[in-house]
Amino acid sequence: MRKRNGLFALILCLCLPIQARILRVNNTPNIEAGYTSIENALIDAAAGDTIYLEPSSQAYGTRDAFDYHDLHINKPVTIVGPGYFLADNKVTEFASGESFIGGVIHVSAPNTSISGIIMAQVRIEANDITLDRCQILAGSGNAIKVRDSVNGAVIERCFIVGDIVGQNYPHNVMVNNNIICGDVETFERSRIEHNTFGRYNHFGSVRDLRFCTVVENIMENQSKGKNLSTTAFVNNFVGDFSPFMQQADFTHDANYRIKLGAPLSTQSSDGGPIGAFGGAMPYVVSGLPDFPVISNITGPTSVNSYQGLPVTVTYKLDR
Repeated sequence: MRKRNGLFALILCLCLPIQARILRVNNTPNIEAGYTSIENALIDAAAGDTIYLEPSSQAYGTRDAFDYHDLHINKPVTIVGPGYFLADNKVTEFASGESFIGGVIHVSAPNTSISGIIMAQVRIEANDITLDRCQILAGSGNAIKVRDSVNGAVIERCFIVGDIVGQNYPHNVMVNNNIICGDVETFERSRIEHNTFGRYNHFGSVRDLRFCTVVENIMENQSKGKNLSTTAFVNNFVGDFSPFMQQADFTHDANYRIKLGAPLSTQSSDGGPIGAFGGAMPYVVSGLPDFPVISNITGPTSVNSYQGLPVTVTYKLDR
């Protein structure tokens, strides 16, 4: 019997246009995939294609002796990875490897979606771009910058270390159900909802917002920066929330869950928790994919016309 272990995405064809393709990328030596670099996959990809970035111990992206080069996503594609914190959260049914893209990622094609990827910095440069269930690790810098011309983008269910910054007040940016160890600032007519603002070198908060809505977030401090007088603050918790967390450790996403019975666990307008784990689109621990995932395939090394091909597939349909 031959056994193949790994994380494979099974995306139902009915969910995609008929002409759309799935392009596999894996830069691990001796692993057969269609591409070894995301750059080459982007060259061949057409609008609507899905690029699946498979787990690897090596970062994706080109680099020289000094640093990684910027990656430009200029086609409307979907980029999918396996998630993050898989080992920390003991997500044993999934491969322990993760997919990290080095360098700054510039997303300039409308209707692009990125999920399940670890990144250092992202630049949103077009409308209708979605970042969902990603980990963005900029440290004390800007994790996500949104160009001033943007009118419509979604940043949801991500674990973000760094600031989310609009350049000269972009409009209609939805920032919801994230864990944000940084600030959200310089947006107009946008909505910041059901986020939990954690701590990296300081506790995150909001500032410099014009005509925005800030609703059902958890934060240590509510900033009083300029323009906040035009912003509506609705049912937020402001103060020390660490006693209500599963564990008072701000480094891992699962710790930010609110304990059952804690005051914040029923404070939302729908009777559930406020913060990242509440609302209609709650945060997903480890950024796990929301499509069926095959974790193991077992089959024979040889078959004959009488035996058929008995194959066992192990997969997960829910989170």
